[in-house]
Amino acid sequence: MSITNIFSLSKIRSKIRDFLIVSRINIQVGTPPNALIGILLAAKNLEDILNLHIVTYFILCILLVTFASNINCLYDISVDEKYKKHLSKAVRSLGRKNIKIILLIEVMVGFSLMYFLYLRGYFVVFFLAVVGLFLAIAYSMPPLRIKKRGFLSPLPVFFGLYLLIPVGGWYMVRNDLTFDAVIFFSSYFLMNSGFILVNVTEDYQEDREENIRTWAHIMGVKNTLKIALIFSLFGYLAIVVISKHLINKPFAILFLLFAIFGISLSSFDIYKAMQEGSIKRYAKKMPFWFIITRYPMVLALFVSLF
Repeated sequence: MSITNIFSLSKIRSKIRDFLIVSRINIQVGTPPNALIGILLAAKNLEDILNLHIVTYFILCILLVTFASNINCLYDISVDEKYKKHLSKAVRSLGRKNIKIILLIEVMVGFSLMYFLYLRGYFVVFFLAVVGLFLAIAYSMPPLRIKKRGFLSPLPVFFGLYLLIPVGGWYMVRNDLTFDAVIFFSSYFLMNSGFILVNVTEDYQEDREENIRTWAHIMGVKNTLKIALIFSLFGYLAIVVISKHLINKPFAILFLLFAIFGISLSSFDIYKAMQEGSIKRYAKKMPFWFIITRYPMVLALFVSLF
């Protein structure tokens, strides 16, 4: 291999790494469960989930979250420059123009997948995906830039990631929304929103310097963390709903016990962040919270289908 080829290969690897950084790959480890949990909750057997439509929906969810991460990094470059320098550095390395081209490609592919599902009769899923795409744009991109608008600031993230995606998964399998499903989606939504609020408080100083107003600035950091702690405890209610699917499924119940442990550990971390004031330290554990709470839930529901 020539020296030129080696340098070219190194450059490609560098660009791929930068793209993964602006796609928030560290947080996206928690995205697959969001896409799968509604599907598995609605499914009655393996046949319900083993089809091309489910695969299409899963890819669409990953794509939309990637798009949301990319556009957020693009328009948050000045904020990230103050603390999360690896994000702003990756944006500059890729180039703003190139990121905008990537965003356009993501939208085009996303609409193609959404239209495919629409043609197959998944009208509710199509509508939820359109709303999710709008929220991703409105959250980060001027002139709306909801991220800086006080009480509204975290709502696009809350609803886009932790309600629309799981509910869309449910409607990929069935069209009736049961009472148990409403309780589960509400509690799952609140639990994950609690985790995100820790991230909101983490950026308190940097956001204030950039004239971004969040819940932490309205209610104060400690009060926001109190809300985060209360929200995180709703994960136990999600466990109660899932447990109804696991009657006579001892192996699945084992995964549910792991989920209970994960919720307990995550909530305790939020409590310690509130008591110690070491928010940036604990906010780095957010991807870990996603893994230890979401994946055991997904595995418990998956095993229950056998």
